[in-house]
Amino acid sequence: MDTEGRVLEAWLGRDSRTGIGVVVYRPLEGEPPEAVAGMLPWLEGLESAWIAEIPVAAVEATRFQGTADPKRLLAWARGLLETLGRLQEAGLSHGNISAERLWVRGPRIWLEGAGLPVQPVKPDPQGVVEALRQLAGESWSHLLFSTELEAFAQGKLSLEEVRERLAGEPVAEAEAESPAILQAVLEEEPTLAVRSTEEPPPPSAPVPKSKSQLRVESQPVRLPEGSPEEEMPVAPRRIRIEDPLEPSFPVIEPQPHRRSLLHYLGVLLLVVAVGLAVWLWPRPQPVVSGYVVEFRLDPPEAKGRIEILEAPPGSTMEKGRTIAEVPGPVQFDKAGAYRVRIRVDGREPKEVLLDVPTPGGVTIRLQ
Repeated sequence: MDTEGRVLEAWLGRDSRTGIGVVVYRPLEGEPPEAVAGMLPWLEGLESAWIAEIPVAAVEATRFQGTADPKRLLAWARGLLETLGRLQEAGLSHGNISAERLWVRGPRIWLEGAGLPVQPVKPDPQGVVEALRQLAGESWSHLLFSTELEAFAQGKLSLEEVRERLAGEPVAEAEAESPAILQAVLEEEPTLAVRSTEEPPPPSAPVPKSKSQLRVESQPVRLPEGSPEEEMPVAPRRIRIEDPLEPSFPVIEPQPHRRSLLHYLGVLLLVVAVGLAVWLWPRPQPVVSGYVVEFRLDPPEAKGRIEILEAPPGSTMEKGRTIAEVPGPVQFDKAGAYRVRIRVDGREPKEVLLDVPTPGGVTIRLQ
């Protein structure tokens, strides 16, 4: 409600000339006040309406409710405090700050509705802290800077004091020291020495003596008388060797059946070992490139399709093409701002400005 008692309406729309998202306030006459950094800039003032421009790729802060990390929450808190300081310097106020009236893009944050001629509902410091508490969710009590913000909302700290304290505030509590890494002691096996010179061959084993003795007998052979070769010596000799046929040591005969069994068993174990090695060998995991955003629909039983309308520079995603069915995960190849359209049978298509990556996913409320 404005200062004259009229009900002030705010409408979300899109500029038909540029396609940029806008917020239309009516009924309002005249020109809007000069905007400051950190609030939605005024686009123009019409005969009975003021129009504010939504920054490109900015989305409602409530999308990150309960999922924003401490680093992003701290950046938003600093940005809102700086915006409050600029509003005070310009003599402006908001009067009804809430999480639903905040727009974000990465670490940047904008305040919607500042400078409107409306009756204040609550002080701006209280509204800022309540909005941040709503966005933080259950993690609010674990944030180191939540104490300073609560004191600011209660009037115990001035705007300058809380800005100075948050300027040097760590993002989150110090993480516990990681346990010492246990290192296994590797015992090296002794290195085998290799001789470069050839060793002399071992002496030949002495030939064992036979238990029996060798006995040699020779008898001369005479030729008949008158033979011209009567005086020639007789060379042939008859030698008899007495030696047992059996050796003096036990003979171990090979067992061919047992050797073949061991051979087959070894081959089988080798095949099993190779099969286990191939099965247990780590396989390379597929590399997922890009960013995955989880899309949810309200009502959850609805099924729809998502189309790309605009993509950030460097993206290869084809415009006007259906890329996935929702609800479910949707993959984008580049980080940045996307404008997508969700089509559900029996319902009106809905266009959404999406900031990729979006850690908490996106919930689309269908009309």
